[in-house]
Amino acid sequence: MIIKTEKRMDKKLTKIAIFSKWNAADGTSILAELIGRELAKKYNLTVFAPINDVKPVQGMTDEDYVIRCCNVRGTSSGQWTFDPKPFLEKDYDIFITQRIEWIPIEELIKIYPQIKEKAKVIYVIHETKLPENPIFWKIEWDAVVCFDERYKRMWKDVYPEKKIHIIPYPCNPVRKGDKKKSRRELNLPLDKKIVFMYGWYPKTHIFALLPYLVELRKQYDFVLLLVIAREYLDEELLKEIERQDFIEWRDELPPTSKIDKYFYASDAYIFYKPKYEFKPGQIMISSSILSYLGTLTPILAIESPHIQPLGEAVMKFSDMEELKNRLFSVFEGKSIVNETLKAAEEYVIRNSKEKVAQEYIELFKKLMKGRN
Repeated sequence: MIIKTEKRMDKKLTKIAIFSKWNAADGTSILAELIGRELAKKYNLTVFAPINDVKPVQGMTDEDYVIRCCNVRGTSSGQWTFDPKPFLEKDYDIFITQRIEWIPIEELIKIYPQIKEKAKVIYVIHETKLPENPIFWKIEWDAVVCFDERYKRMWKDVYPEKKIHIIPYPCNPVRKGDKKKSRRELNLPLDKKIVFMYGWYPKTHIFALLPYLVELRKQYDFVLLLVIAREYLDEELLKEIERQDFIEWRDELPPTSKIDKYFYASDAYIFYKPKYEFKPGQIMISSSILSYLGTLTPILAIESPHIQPLGEAVMKFSDMEELKNRLFSVFEGKSIVNETLKAAEEYVIRNSKEKVAQEYIELFKKLMKGRN
């Protein structure tokens, strides 16, 4: 059974609701925050968010318009919570949600007719494949948003093309930091090259590269700056950090403003994931790359689905020899570095959070007029 309701009369757009993670170190949260905070400048915004017990960002305080009313599927709390009251009591013209397998869809669908009665509903696609939960397919969205043509090709077989709208993942703005000032503030060496890595799966996404970086250090003296919260490191990794005197480890899960400083202070950032994590046909983007591309610190990224839309805005590598060559290009100031940063700046400007938010607003207005 497909859940539908009668179309509403056209009315002026004034209130927007987003159901998403918020102030969490997660791609859905980052998108919601970048777009939501822009929308809040023009409209009355309500954010329905899960309890922030999965990768919360340190030092962030919720805005007044954020309501914590459920939890994330599979959290360590072991409690299943969903409060429908805010969804039913709040008024909104547009309702946006995303990555629905992480939220209590079984509970959401019970109140979906009431949501649909008062709002046009938009689903933002993050999935690397079509959802398997049959409940998802019972929901009739007014529009689905995807980030690029790859997603559209996957979803056009299940939704009419007129319902699918391409709106790119937004970028934080171009912001050029002072390298020496940032190093002083972060208590980092002023006279050495610094290679930066951070993340939540350090064993496979960071330490898998360590043997190669140890070898590279025989040719170039550099510092490996790791920003990893202690909870994501096991005893073996902690011992490895102690063994390697060129590792500078910071036990943090910092907010964007602090990560910006780490990018400013660094000569290069490495984005790595092992190739066995990528399945044929998977579609992905990297929220971490898109969030910090605007710092204009060279990003060295493994060839993967995450970077397909980025073109020359990152320095790609497919193996360890190519990674070495890319790092040496950065250390020696080769022309490819400036070319990459120019492409990065152009990409960020083209997909700024302000421009992307405006694309969402245009979609909202179109839906409010009753056109799909």
